[in-house]
Amino acid sequence: MNKQLRSVGISLALGCAILAGVHAQQMGLDQGWSIGGQALRRGESADFTRYFAAGTHYVIYANGSENASDLDLQILDSRGRAIVEDTRSYKDAGVQFTVSASGQYTIRLKMARAQGRALAYFAVFTVDEGWDVPMRDVSAAFSKLTAITSLAQLADYQIARFYGFIMRVGEVQAITLSGINTGRHAAVAVGDDLADDLDVAVFQNGRLIASDTMVDALPIAEFNSRSGSLEMRVSYESGEGPALVLMALLEKSPSAALSGRTGRL
Repeated sequence: MNKQLRSVGISLALGCAILAGVHAQQMGLDQGWSIGGQALRRGESADFTRYFAAGTHYVIYANGSENASDLDLQILDSRGRAIVEDTRSYKDAGVQFTVSASGQYTIRLKMARAQGRALAYFAVFTVDEGWDVPMRDVSAAFSKLTAITSLAQLADYQIARFYGFIMRVGEVQAITLSGINTGRHAAVAVGDDLADDLDVAVFQNGRLIASDTMVDALPIAEFNSRSGSLEMRVSYESGEGPALVLMALLEKSPSAALSGRTGRL
């Protein structure tokens, strides 16, 4: 997974640079959560539902880790109809669109071809607005997520989903995840070099089940989850300014769970 995440960071940084160049530096990462990703096998898909504002020109860039060879991207309305899509046989995909009505829309990633379990990911940009994020900040955040994921592998954890936000000091972001399997999980968060202290918390059925509020920039909260949905929150406690923050859900690998191994992060 170390190699996969490193390739994600490099590809996403290059994608940001390419798209910014195409639009003469008029593009920026959208407000709220603007980066998402999930590990998928061939034929599997992942849905990410978020708010899109009417009249805003959006551009979404998607790609996969090195073992992904064909990724499809669709944007669906509340009725499940595709309003725009890129289903060409390429490793990366991109769409641009403007919705006529503000509301919740779904970003669907489909792993059309891959070797084994591969990461699929995307970034949401807006034209003439949004955050201008230097490539070094994207690389710094993903390098830290790579490092912590490498340590997690030693305890038989693997990355399931991750999200990215541009956050201000004092801000809190929350993500609700559905379809979570029963078993051992961990919520982790990392930021670019501007973030000094991040906290994470996990809620299920409205109850706090795990948190890490220590004063550090690499919080880890392990927990046992029931099947269903849960909410992960990340708070930016202190730092030197707006920072790119990544929050990931790790899950115990099936082989480790079956064998009864109980390694901890």
